[in-house]
Amino acid sequence: MGNARQEFSKRLAEAMQAKGYASRPGVLHKLFNSHYHGRSVAFSTASKWLRGEALPDQDRLEVLAAALEID
Repeated sequence: MGNARQEFSKRLAEAMQAKGYASRPGVLHKLFNSHYHGRSVAFSTASKWLRGEALPDQDRLEVLAAALEID
């Protein structure tokens, strides 16, 4: 599972950079929460996604994909 988290982290950072965002937790935190209509995520959660320490749930993956305009 660790490898999947690292792969996701790498793809997330690349997708953010491709859209002109810095691949930083604060940027991801604000971007995600501005698109998510459920309970907001904490800064630490966004940080874990970018460090490859955690994977988002399916509904949050869909929000990230929509926010970054990727599949």
